Amino acid sequence: MNKIKMDSIQEIPYAVEESINRLRINVSFLGNEIKKIMVVSTLPNEGKSFVTMQIWKQMANAGIKSVLVDADMRNSHNYNRLGYNKEIKGLSHYLSGKENMTEVMYTTNYRKLVILPTGVFPKNPTELLG
Repeated sequence: MNKIKMDSIQEIPYAVEESINRLRINVSFLGNEIKKIMVVSTLPNEGKSFVTMQIWKQMANAGIKSVLVDADMRNSHNYNRLGYNKEIKGLSHYLSGKENMTEVMYTTNYRKLVILPTGVFPKNPTELLG
């Protein structure tokens, strides 16, 4: 697996951090069979990326190895938030068959955090995800 250096994950106020941590704990009570969490909404700017990043960080802080799959193939905000190169290979390369999974997943400078970035924005994201 390649390594990616991320500039930072946004620091948040204590009360918000505790709310995100409570969410992480509640998810853990669902059982060991739960391996995936999907954060979705119907409208832009409702905080999907923010909540996802914070849960990812909290899981790592709790010692849980976590993989963030950035599947926003139209307008990912994680490039700017995490500070990595937009030309990096990612999910779009894997789904189109151009790269294998080990080439598009990256360890980070944060312990226990692995990321699968979007990659280049395809012209047909719906078809590619289908």
